[in-house]
Amino acid sequence: MKTWILRIRAENRIIFNQIKSGRKKVETRAFGFTKTGKNFRSVQKGDTLLFMCSRARLRKKVKKIKKFRTIDVFFEKVNQKLVWPHLERRTLSEIKKQYYAYPGYKERIWKHGLVAFWI
Repeated sequence: MKTWILRIRAENRIIFNQIKSGRKKVETRAFGFTKTGKNFRSVQKGDTLLFMCSRARLRKKVKKIKKFRTIDVFFEKVNQKLVWPHLERRTLSEIKKQYYAYPGYKERIWKHGLVAFWI
């Protein structure tokens, strides 16, 4: 089994804390190569995700992994509360705006889709 590093920005510490508490059950990433050359296409059930937020570290096993072609399809199939337990229900437009705020995500999701890890 392999360990994959997933960085969470310090300003998104609440997401790290939600994962740590077990309230956040699904983590997502855009498919395609990142600026550092990572591609999450090879992640498998049973692999470990090492979440890093500043100096904090947290390991979680991948229980399930699924690829989605679009954000629309993902949120038709997956409850928002599994992804963002700390937020109120949001519109698809608001969700897309949040994803597209990450550098390169709009293009990578459009070209390759979105991957969801159940943790």
